[in-house]
Amino acid sequence: MTKGADLMWVPIGLERSFRMAYTRTRYGTGYYIYHLYPEGLRTSRPLQAWDGNKPPDADVLELLNRAGTDIAPPGIPTKSGRAEIKDGAAVRAQLQTGP
Repeated sequence: MTKGADLMWVPIGLERSFRMAYTRTRYGTGYYIYHLYPEGLRTSRPLQAWDGNKPPDADVLELLNRAGTDIAPPGIPTKSGRAEIKDGAAVRAQLQTGP
């Protein structure tokens, strides 16, 4: 049994050091991705350490506030249909056109 995974794919800038410890080492699945950028690297915005006090940019908050809404562009073609599923039966749907 597991309690699931704790995943976060958000870059976090570090100013001085990084230390990581595992409390559940028996699983052997811990991993992380680490990028070290050279000082003076030209980036689209300054790299800064996350302080937890500064609120996210407005566009990030707007995206988070839309969580759970339909983000598909308006007017895209759709397909719909119905299927009666009997207990334990397998159902297969296949689109005739498109990916």
